[in-house]
Amino acid sequence: SEVSGKLNPTDRKYTSEHEWVKIEEGSLALAGITEYAQDQLGDIVYFDLPQPGSTGTHLKKMGEVESVKAVSDLFSPITGEVVEVNQRLRDHPELANEDPLGEGWLLRVSVNDLSELDQLMSAEEYGSYISAELFHDIPEVYRDPPLNLPGPTSELEVQRELAALASRNRPLNSGPSFLGAGSYNHFIPSVVKALMTRGEFLTAYTPYQAEASQGTLQVIYEFQTLISNLYGMEVANAGMYDGATSLAEGVLMACRVTRRNRVAVSDSLSPIYRQVIETYCQAQGIQIFTVSLSDSLSLDDQTASLVVQYPNFYGYIEDMGALAAAAHSQGALFVVSADPTAMGCSEIPRTLRCGHSNRGGSTFGDPAELWRPSLIRWVATKHEYIRQMPSRLSGRTVDSQGRTGYVLTLQTREQHIRRERATSNICTNEALYALASTIYLAALDWREQGHFQVVDGAECAWSGWVDIARFGRAAPTVAGPVAAPDRLELPREYPEARKWCRDGHRN
Repeated sequence: SEVSGKLNPTDRKYTSEHEWVKIEEGSLALAGITEYAQDQLGDIVYFDLPQPGSTGTHLKKMGEVESVKAVSDLFSPITGEVVEVNQRLRDHPELANEDPLGEGWLLRVSVNDLSELDQLMSAEEYGSYISAELFHDIPEVYRDPPLNLPGPTSELEVQRELAALASRNRPLNSGPSFLGAGSYNHFIPSVVKALMTRGEFLTAYTPYQAEASQGTLQVIYEFQTLISNLYGMEVANAGMYDGATSLAEGVLMACRVTRRNRVAVSDSLSPIYRQVIETYCQAQGIQIFTVSLSDSLSLDDQTASLVVQYPNFYGYIEDMGALAAAAHSQGALFVVSADPTAMGCSEIPRTLRCGHSNRGGSTFGDPAELWRPSLIRWVATKHEYIRQMPSRLSGRTVDSQGRTGYVLTLQTREQHIRRERATSNICTNEALYALASTIYLAALDWREQGHFQVVDGAECAWSGWVDIARFGRAAPTVAGPVAAPDRLELPREYPEARKWCRDGHRN
């Protein structure tokens, strides 16, 4: 096709590793990477190429390319002596981003055997190859199924059809919600959406290029500062995937800090969080064992951390001070999955000498959605553990003219530099929802008792609703005050209670 011909010029041959070679005259040939390779890598920042006089071997490694996303091997498309390297790439690697098929060429090679070209792909074959590679993981039976769509119709009719389909859903705010387990229908001030959807902010991509991303980096820095202050910790990161994965990363971090491989997990921790911890730890030789917080804790000097939830999965607040003391008595870190709203009625983690605190943030401007309970999340910890911390960190500095600026700092912890030795393999920080959390906390004016008012209002409303529903609370699994989500003991069998919820438009 015309597009395929433009992307894959017919005057060259292509490898399965996405390099190209073009015969110039005689046995001299140019070699480089394809536009497809550049697109997959993202912005290229460095090449490690062979020296002139060295010999490249057909389809064998000849160097490396580093981009903002990854470090990848380069392969020689043909056997021959390297007679010239594109010196401009050393100072201007961006040429490979702008024109990988032209000014961004890599090597000039004196080819030993031109018949090797017959083993490479033509432009048409290469176009088919990358299309097939794109869909390789999809079973063939599902690649081109019949769509069974109706014929074309007007925009108005399409809107009505979509509205009819959407009406079959039951929005969380259509009635009382009993989802729990991380999905809570919290109020979000309208200012949050109004600001976070502005064009300057509407992206979740990590701001690698500091000079072009000062606004986003400052927002992340402010977010980190707010979370650190909220939890009373010394440092917080730029965000994680969700509450479960941030807790799992906290567990791995504790194992690195203590150089131990046994982790005690509370029996009142969310079972979903427990499963994610087990998934993260199973390949690293880390032993997970369950402890009951209502009994004497069986920790030993090989325990890396005690992992608890605050409030616990059933909504009750346990004696954090006693649990922290039990962990520290064995040299273990105290890792807490702490609900940020509960910080309005709690001992802050710093007073408990927490190793680190983690949680998802569906309470802070992040709406609950069908496919996940919370999006933005974080790890907050002590400054002494900062180099074992996962994810990005935004730092404040000054430039050569004394002006305040913001950068991604301590990047040697991260995967794009340390690769398999990185503290974490998280690939993005969902900066958009970090912004939402920042706006929410600013609107709440949490320093002026706003946070406490949210907690008090939730407890008062819950008590009143339970009385109206004539349910009554379940007996607590441990002694202690109640936060959220709380637990109900139903006076009906489950099928009857489920029908009651559905008939009354309750979630």
